[in-house]
Parts: sequence; structure tokens; C-alpha cells
Amino acid sequence: PALPSNDSSRAELVFDGLDTIVSVFFNSEKILEGRDMHLSYRVDVTRLLKKEGEENELELRFSNAPAYAKSEMKRIGYKGNGTDVHFGGPERLFVRKAQYHWGWDVSALCFSWSLKLLPLSISYSWS
Repeated sequence: PALPSNDSSRAELVFDGLDTIVSVFFNSEKILEGRDMHLSYRVDVTRLLKKEGEENELELRFSNAPAYAKSEMKRIGYKGNGTDVHFGGPERLFVRKAQYHWGWDVSALCFSWSLKLLPLSISYSWS
């Protein structure tokens, strides 16, 4: 649907729980770099919307979180001895990701490791 034609109209995309290292593009423009799966993000995409009748494209590019964590550990420096972090390596301290993803919680075995795509709808709200 087209936005109403008043100056205060806005279209926002809201993301909850993006896991974890992600670049988000809307109509080929990068709109978000996520580095924390515990945050919600709200991005105004009003100026990027295509005209009514044209398709908008949303692309999420996820990167390997453990590899990112290892590179951050190397960049920042780890002062531990390597045996002081149990149930997962010390790299997990360098990224904001659910801790059960590192294999310490038996409940992680209950989750499906397949990707599920849900229908996407963009809702507009204006004030």
C-alpha cells in the first residue's frame, strides 16, 4: 500500500532477535549492521520505498558468529588462560549471542537447526 501523502508519513522496518552478525539491505541499500542478537532494531525506510506497484526487496546477510567472535577476541585481546571459560571457548565472551548456542545447554539439542522463512509483511503506521 502507498503511504498517505502528508509530510509526517513514515515506513519503518522492525527487527527482533537477528542472530547475530548481520547486514541488512533494503532495495540494495545497507540500512543496518547488527552485532547483538539481544537488541531490537527499528529502521526508517521511508525514502527507500519504491513507487506503488513496484516490489521492495529486503535482504539479510548473516555472517558466522563464532568466526566473528574469534576475530574480536584476537583484536581486543583475551587475558584469560583458555581454561577459565567452561562449556564453550573464550571467544563466546566477545559477541552478544544466546549462550546456549555455544553448546553448554542441553536444551539447545531440542531446537531445529534448519532455516525457516516466515511470510513478511511491511505494515505502515503514521501519525
